[in-house]
Amino acid sequence: MKVAWTLAGSDPSGFAGLQADMRTFEAMNVHGMSAVSAVTSQHPDACFGVSPVSEKDFRAQIEALKEFAKPDAVKTGLLNTEGLVQIAARSLSSKDAPVIVDPVCVSSSGFRFADPATLRAYEKFLFPVASLVTPNLPESVEFSGQEDIEKAALYFLDTGSEAVLIKGGHRVSDWASDYFSNGESSFQLSLPHVSVASAPGTGCTLSAAIAAACALGHSIADAIVLAKAYLHRALSLARPCGSSLHLHHGPWPVPKEHFPRLHKGEFVDRKEFLQCEERIGFYPIVPRAAWVERLVEAGAKTVQLRIKDLRGEELLKEIKVTSEFCKTRNIQLFINDYWEEALEVGAYGVHLGQEDLPNADLDRLLRAGLRLGISTHSYSELATALYFKPSYVALGPIFPTTCKSMRFGPQGFNTLSDWCTLSDVPVVAIGGLRCEHAAEIYRAGAQGAAVVSDVLEHAAPETRTKEWLQKTKEA
Repeated sequence: MKVAWTLAGSDPSGFAGLQADMRTFEAMNVHGMSAVSAVTSQHPDACFGVSPVSEKDFRAQIEALKEFAKPDAVKTGLLNTEGLVQIAARSLSSKDAPVIVDPVCVSSSGFRFADPATLRAYEKFLFPVASLVTPNLPESVEFSGQEDIEKAALYFLDTGSEAVLIKGGHRVSDWASDYFSNGESSFQLSLPHVSVASAPGTGCTLSAAIAAACALGHSIADAIVLAKAYLHRALSLARPCGSSLHLHHGPWPVPKEHFPRLHKGEFVDRKEFLQCEERIGFYPIVPRAAWVERLVEAGAKTVQLRIKDLRGEELLKEIKVTSEFCKTRNIQLFINDYWEEALEVGAYGVHLGQEDLPNADLDRLLRAGLRLGISTHSYSELATALYFKPSYVALGPIFPTTCKSMRFGPQGFNTLSDWCTLSDVPVVAIGGLRCEHAAEIYRAGAQGAAVVSDVLEHAAPETRTKEWLQKTKEA
């Protein structure tokens, strides 16, 4: 079982601090271990004081944790003295595991935890060992002196942190948007704002969920997406407890309405692409018009034309011939990559990879009535794809594949099932699929199975196509 540490303060009311961290770890199927940095006297409406533990005791707790089990990820919460910050930083300086730093400065009730010397210690010692720093907007301004979110992010990166996530829950908006940057790329994550009067522990829960996801092996970007979804559900299902709200801590995956959208720049609630008239089902990917004709004659109803070795007039001619053939037979033809050519010939749809999205004119495709499919290989890519409201998303590779070079390992049926739970558009499985996998693919919730080598390299492609179609019909 994966292990996550929290170095944080104790909240006797149980809403925030390491109590919130440990509940989050448990819900995300990670074993949580804790070192208490401070004992607070607080509840959601007031904080009466905070007593830091001695540096000796804090150091001893961390050494005890190290002796028993090295962490797969660590998060830090309340560290309210310069000495505690330095001890945490030295203990984590080897960077053997992702370090998520939640710089807790003020309690939900307004009690100030950190003095100027402690803030400087964060900047000098702890931020440089952080994989990710997660300030909210007031904390971001407190440290950086910058109201502008991008300039504030640069401050945290300049201190040595590998990345920063500035939480936007304090902004007055219909959408709760968080800003991420690692110096090379940046994005925002958005979900509808959950209107609640008082729900302490949200920052603790988010950073703990990020740490838990990192412990499970997810990248920082994916971990942020998963944590955002986890927190949104926690807030949406929060229950009254005293004068406050108790966050809901439930298992993964979350329902699709809690999965965030990843985007560049300000959030725009985009229009939906048209959906396919027919279930996608068996979905062969072929390199030439002749292949399309063969497989359509064998019964295929949805096909993708993926041409890699033609350019200019030859490319346009091949796409035009294929499109005209498919139109006369009501075939759902998707053109891979070449969206401008697809527009020119009035194709049924376009399939794009993540790397194609910034350069494609998606608004033109939408206005022209083309369908859109988008490749996804990670949770952050799924969040990106869903922002554009495509006709479908493709997840892969499900199994190892030799058809193309991949940056991502095999996903398997469990991840496919998660994708189908999280996505509000149809999901297509792709990568290393064989006809024998059909029942499991559809059982996981996928609407389609994109197939390459199992048909193209088969001794009898038409026969294999009919086998796939029969399996799809039975599913």
